[in-house]
Amino acid sequence: MNKIPIIGITTDYQEKVNSYSKYPWFALRRHYTECLEIFNCMPIILPLTKSLPDLDFLDGIVISGGDFDIDPSFYGQEITSKKVQTIPERTDFEMKLIEKFIPTNKPILGICGGCQLLNVYFGGSLIQDIQSNIEHEQPNPRNETSHEITFPKDSPLKKFTNNKITFINSAHHQGVDKLGNNLTVTGTAPDGIIEGFEHQSHYYCVGVQWHPEFLITDFDKKFIQDFVNHVKKTFSKLLSEKFQISRKKAEGLIKNKKVLLNDNIESRPYLVVQEKISLVLISPLKKSKSYFIS
Repeated sequence: MNKIPIIGITTDYQEKVNSYSKYPWFALRRHYTECLEIFNCMPIILPLTKSLPDLDFLDGIVISGGDFDIDPSFYGQEITSKKVQTIPERTDFEMKLIEKFIPTNKPILGICGGCQLLNVYFGGSLIQDIQSNIEHEQPNPRNETSHEITFPKDSPLKKFTNNKITFINSAHHQGVDKLGNNLTVTGTAPDGIIEGFEHQSHYYCVGVQWHPEFLITDFDKKFIQDFVNHVKKTFSKLLSEKFQISRKKAEGLIKNKKVLLNDNIESRPYLVVQEKISLVLISPLKKSKSYFIS
């Protein structure tokens, strides 16, 4: 049984010859894993697979950003900008991942391209190239803040800062156009570009256009910590539910006298649960050794 929450993070996928390798490769910046590790989580890197494996062991997921764009056909458009670079394998995998993860109600965080993907998944559309319409592109690198973000009146992002506005980094050429179904805007840039949203009914399904994983400001740190806290709450709840289920199974075995009894352990009875192996009840008996009752 997991002792700390496990969070899956999707990866970028490239086949560029003049880059890391002349063969196809996956990539993920360390910032994505390190920002979770400092809050006592175990990040697991998820490569793009043709078939989606059993992911019940994950307590939350992060849809990461990267050097890719979502095919406009997903939101009913054709490519209108030469800057659009699609990676069908990645989009297909991440769409299937979200489809499978949404019903679990476990936390989902989309960052940059992941934010855009969540918006499209819920029926929204994207601005294919922001610079063609709005002067939004920033000269600052990702490890520096670039522009302000302002919050609607009831935005949950406001709790991470004492100011009406705060500063974030920026590194994207696309953005949310039409907002997806059941999504609510939580932050915007001065030029009107949507910088954050949340799902109205899911326990925690949040998209942010900036890169909080760089942990540039206290605002970023508090945001990531809040995501992790939501994962930990889900993790603790699942542990409790698993224990209750195991306890009921054990009680059923006790009634049917199919349990291992043992004395010389402690003066009080207690239950040990070994998942996928056996259910064991350890309880003191007078002058007896360990034996099975059938």
